[in-house]
Amino acid sequence: MTRTADLDAPESPNGKEVFTPPTRAGWRQWLASNQGRRDGVWVVYRKTSSSLAGPSYDDLVEEALCFGWIDSQARRVDADRVMLWFSP
Repeated sequence: MTRTADLDAPESPNGKEVFTPPTRAGWRQWLASNQGRRDGVWVVYRKTSSSLAGPSYDDLVEEALCFGWIDSQARRVDADRVMLWFSP
């Protein structure tokens, strides 16, 4: 059975927004709505080994590149999730 992610967002390491997209399409929608943004966002996603539902690392990066965004720093959230910094 597939589990869903805990909806409690982790604390931001730098005070910037933290977003947990429920799906690849949800991440794409967020990017489309925020494409003029100057600062980045922490995106929480599931680890490959996790049974949590949600977009994968590859899903997030592929969508981000479509909008000219890149990924950089990653931080462990818990046993199932990682937080990744994306910026324009």
